[in-house]
Order: sequence, then C-alpha cells, then structure tokens
Amino acid sequence: MTLCEFVIPSTPLTFRPKGGILPYIQGTSVSAPGSALPDTSLYPSPRSGRLRQIPRCARNDKLRHYRNWIVGRLALCLGLLALATGCSQSVKIKVDTEVPTPTVSKIPLTMGVYYEPALRTYAYMEDTEDRPDWKIESGDSQVALFDRILASMFQAVTPATTATSAAGAAGAIAPRVAEMQFALPTETKTELYEAWIKYQLQLFDSDGQLVAEWPVTGYGKAETAMLKSKDDGLSTAINLAMRDAGAKLALGFEQVPEVRRWLAQKTRDCKRYGDVC
Repeated sequence: MTLCEFVIPSTPLTFRPKGGILPYIQGTSVSAPGSALPDTSLYPSPRSGRLRQIPRCARNDKLRHYRNWIVGRLALCLGLLALATGCSQSVKIKVDTEVPTPTVSKIPLTMGVYYEPALRTYAYMEDTEDRPDWKIESGDSQVALFDRILASMFQAVTPATTATSAAGAAGAIAPRVAEMQFALPTETKTELYEAWIKYQLQLFDSDGQLVAEWPVTGYGKAETAMLKSKDDGLSTAINLAMRDAGAKLALGFEQVPEVRRWLAQKTRDCKRYGDVC
C-alpha cells in the first residue's frame, strides 16, 4: 500500500499525501502544490535520525489545543482567585460586648428605658466594591451595654413599653444608633483596626414630654499584631468603641444642661445640683 505519491519533475519536489499518514523522508523541502509556503516541516526522527515530516495543519491543531488549554486553566485560576479575594473581604460578625460597670454616684430615681426594635436588631450592612457583603450584628450587645450602664447610674431601672410612657418611673431614656464607621489597616496604612459609634439619646419626662436630646460618641482601636483575623480586629474595635460610649454616657449624663435642670427638679437635691437648683 502506497502512503504517498511523489511526482519528480525537473522542478522542486511536489508532495501529495494520501490518508493523512506521512512517511519519514530525506530531503530539504517539501512544498504543497500551488503554495509558495512549506506545507510541512522536517524534524529528525529520534530512532532513525532521518527527517520526519510533520504537516503544518497538524502543528496548528496542536498549538490551538495547547493554547485553549492554557487559556482555560488561566481563566479558571483567575476566577478562583477572584472568588477567594471576594470571600476574604466579606465580613460576618456578631458582636459580643463585655462592658465593665462604671463607678459613679447613683441618681436616686427610678428610670425607664425604651429600646426601639431598630436598636435591638441593629446590624451594620455594606455591599460596595471595597467592602463587599459586610454584615456586623450588634443588637444584643447594644441592649446589654445600656442595661449595664443605666443600672449603674440610677437607683432602679425599669423597661418602658414606649419612649413616652414609663409607668412608675420619673422618666424614660431612649437610645438609638445614629452612625457606625470603621477603618481597616489596608485603608489607613496603619497597624490598627478602628471603629466609631455615635448614639442619639432622648430623655422623656413621666408625662411623655421630651426633656433633652444629645449625642454620645465612642471610639475603639485594635492593633493587628494582637489579632488573628479581620473579623477579630473589627469585633475588638467595636467592643472598645461601645465601652467608650458607655463610659461617656455615665460620666456625662448629669452635665447635659437640660438633663441637669430636670434632675434638680426631680430629686430636689440642691446640694448635688446647686448651680441649677
């Protein structure tokens, strides 16, 4: 069975393959009919040392195969890398705050406290390019913070059904989270995780009248060297920010002018509130 036919005129060797199977041949060039470019390349056979003829079409198929394989693997790797990067930037935290009891002189009043649903279930959420899929839940910790702080400030604290109705109490305090902010080491080029929290507090009289409204802010920071992950860093910074805000509330409550006048009227303690009594 003849695999190839060769026509040997006086012109350069003309090659016509049959069946796509090529023999080993010796020569310098083999040209396809009607083409100025070589249709094949000559490679040494590893066994005989003779030149092996590989069709250009076969070479192109192999090159296309390997190119597609490399492109496919590269796309897969880039996709996995993007997915891993996105997951590493996401944040899912439930803050557990440990608040120490501040040492302050208790006010001899029973105070009501009202926690709106938004405070009880408070969660900071953000989904941006720099902070994808962030969710930081702190509702339980918010309630625990004010329970501990207010209990240290007043003779007794009782829950109120609404901000304007505190049965059996001199008045009611209604806190809410106004704002929460964060800064990561990658954003500030420092070794710190930072958190800021701002509360807006309202004091209502026993008849439901608004007595005062004022802000309380807190700041917390955590060094990266002491932490294992971004979640740990943010949790620690938030915890410290809430503790800072709690301490400021306990120490600054009686210094708010409207609150101080109200306390003087309710307690009739001119020794304690002599400047407004």
